Amino acid sequence: MTTDHLAGIVYNETSSLRPFKGKEDVLTDAREKLAEVVLNVGGKKVAPAHVPSAASLKNPLVKEIWEDCRAAAETAKQKVSGDCDHFFIWPSGDGKTPDESAGHNHQGIDQWPFSEKGKIVKAFGPFRNVGGGDCPAGPNIYVFIYSGIK
Repeated sequence: MTTDHLAGIVYNETSSLRPFKGKEDVLTDAREKLAEVVLNVGGKKVAPAHVPSAASLKNPLVKEIWEDCRAAAETAKQKVSGDCDHFFIWPSGDGKTPDESAGHNHQGIDQWPFSEKGKIVKAFGPFRNVGGGDCPAGPNIYVFIYSGIK
C-alpha cells in the first residue's frame, strides 16, 4: 500500500476530528495507530482512500490535516505491530468504551463495538467531530483500537 493511499484512508476516517487545544499530539497518535490497523487488515473494512485535490490543499486546514495523516502513514509503515485489527470512532461518556446511548447509526454497525469492550487495547481522545462520516457530530469522540475481533 502506498503512503498516499494509506494516508488517504486515514484522512477519510479522521479529517472531521478536531483536537482540543494543547492535545494535537493525541490526534496524531490516534492517526498513527489507525494507520497501523489499516495495514494490519490489508485495507479491508475501512473507508476508501480520499486524497485531497491540489485545490483543496490550498486551504491551510486541509493541508495541515493531510500532512498529519501523511506523517502518520509514514510512521505506521515503519512500526506495524500486528497486534490490532479493528478501530471504531465513536462518542464515549467514560473515555474507555463506545457509548451505546449515542445510537447505532454507523453504517453497517453490528454489536461488536459494544459487546467486545474487553478487546479495546487503546482509546485516543477526546476529540470534537465537526461533522462527516458515520460518527455523530459533537464532543467526546474517541478512536478505539481493538485486538482480537474476528
